[in-house]
Amino acid sequence: MANTKRGPGAGKTRRNPFAMLSRVREKPVRKLLVMEGAAPDVATVVYVHGIGNKPVASVLKCQWDTALFCAPMGDRTRLAYWVNRERYPEPEPGTCASKDMPREESAGPGIRALGGIEGGPELDARQRKLMNSLEARMRGGVSAQRPAGPGAKILPLPEGLRRWVTRRVTELFLKDVRDFLFDADQRSLMERSLRERLDASGGPFIVIGHSQGSMIAYHVLRQLQKEQCDVRLFVTIGSPLGIQEVQDGLKKLRPGERLAVPDCVDRWLNVAERLDPVALDADISNDYAASERRVKVENYDDLQINPEWQTNPHSGTGYLSIDKVRQAVRETAGPGFSNLVGRTILMKDLVADLEDGDREQRHSTLIQMPLIYPPSTRMTDPVM
Repeated sequence: MANTKRGPGAGKTRRNPFAMLSRVREKPVRKLLVMEGAAPDVATVVYVHGIGNKPVASVLKCQWDTALFCAPMGDRTRLAYWVNRERYPEPEPGTCASKDMPREESAGPGIRALGGIEGGPELDARQRKLMNSLEARMRGGVSAQRPAGPGAKILPLPEGLRRWVTRRVTELFLKDVRDFLFDADQRSLMERSLRERLDASGGPFIVIGHSQGSMIAYHVLRQLQKEQCDVRLFVTIGSPLGIQEVQDGLKKLRPGERLAVPDCVDRWLNVAERLDPVALDADISNDYAASERRVKVENYDDLQINPEWQTNPHSGTGYLSIDKVRQAVRETAGPGFSNLVGRTILMKDLVADLEDGDREQRHSTLIQMPLIYPPSTRMTDPVM
């Protein structure tokens, strides 16, 4: 289904560039893979990134592929990319080997000045109260949330670094969460970035959301039924979905609906580093009810499980390299998913162009299709 465009050129239909991925792959190629017994249980992994500025989409996708699978995955994975380029005009520099770090660049004024900047709608009293409460909670840091017992005696981060990471992540998070909760236009762009990757087919899916990306993913998936979108695994990492103010905002977006596991999801795994200033409520299993199919949230949280906790406990690349995350993806996707031998049908430069290009942009490419013989046809028989 084509998406409609608002603003200049309204009324025109817009091509979904990711539809090409599934059209090329699903018909002859997937049929061939099934015949060979090599079809994966899951066809596509879809990432939804988190807060702040990011490298260009193709580089960020490669970083996540490398962290999760130890190699670029081509058209096996897609990235829902929603960076606000009015706020961050220049993408961050980076390569596939770069790690996820909060930058020193200024994030601008605090939340109390967010109401009228950058053309966004003015916050009303209720909205401002919610955001001020969220800011106070986050600036309190992880010290109030760490577990009791011997592990609570001292945080394994120097106080200065812990304060800097908390302040920096808080500034970035408050700006983007304000856009999501209270700016309908910005929220629509975030939702569309994911819907386009799902609507292009290529399922069954694994959906992985980091930080605010988990909020975007949850909000989109809770609107879909199983027959509309087959999500075998939903992974949330470094997620703020346990924070009361975030839950209050989500309830306002869909009044009358309870917070529950989306009906289209077969399994939901939440992973939280207890030093992460965004995952303040590390265990969300008691915050989201089971779905009608009795799917419950599985929660995994502990201290120092993110291998990048010393520099950035909120790191998305760090979360993706946790054994628990890799194992869940591997078990759900099947053993053939990460085997790219004989299955990279779209050239990787085209995949990068699709990730980085505009939605209306055309891309020239040459695609080589494999010959598919009926099971009864011998290789020596003539093929018409």
